[in-house]
Amino acid sequence: MKRKNFLILTGSFFCVVIVSVVLRLFIINTYHFHIPITLDKSNIPETLVEIQGKKYSLAIDLGDKFALSLNKHALKKLQKKPHDSLQNRDAIGKSYETSAYILSKIKLGDLIFDDVVVAEVNEEFVKNTTLWADTDNLEELLNDRFGTIGRALLERLNLLLDVQNSSFFVSNDIKKLKENGYDLNQLVQISFEIGRTGVILPVKTEMGLIRLSIYRS
Repeated sequence: MKRKNFLILTGSFFCVVIVSVVLRLFIINTYHFHIPITLDKSNIPETLVEIQGKKYSLAIDLGDKFALSLNKHALKKLQKKPHDSLQNRDAIGKSYETSAYILSKIKLGDLIFDDVVVAEVNEEFVKNTTLWADTDNLEELLNDRFGTIGRALLERLNLLLDVQNSSFFVSNDIKKLKENGYDLNQLVQISFEIGRTGVILPVKTEMGLIRLSIYRS
């Protein structure tokens, strides 16, 4: 069984497909879920996640290595089990330690994930890595953003994220994707790798080959 990563782009609208494909002779289990997304004031895609009957609008961040991150105010209201602390690093390599917990179940549309490790948002990390907001009002920023869905939650699934059309599919069913207007044979396939910051694309330039990170989807 061989695993291959690739990224697909369309020219008619902005559509990014992050796919982890397991090549087999036959696909035994197929799945196809559509999850609505919206854009926040910074044009970052968000989607609703249900946890213990409460709904939270979370950013989709493929640069975040954690499965799920929530701010301390959201975590206070949830039943959770303790977990070992987690480590994260910023772009310059500075390390941050954050508290972590286990949530028994979360729902992303019709998808259900059990025993999810959730990291508490590290305020220092947010302050040092957020470039598009007024970090002098950090408390307000953290209250406005409940948290993020990271790549660890999605990396074992096939993800199609169409930001312009507010569509988010988790699917390995090529037929149903085509019925929804995404014919994979008509898209451009681009190889990529997964690194510390998420999806990394090799790009040829006049200066030679460079590696670019798609930090946020």
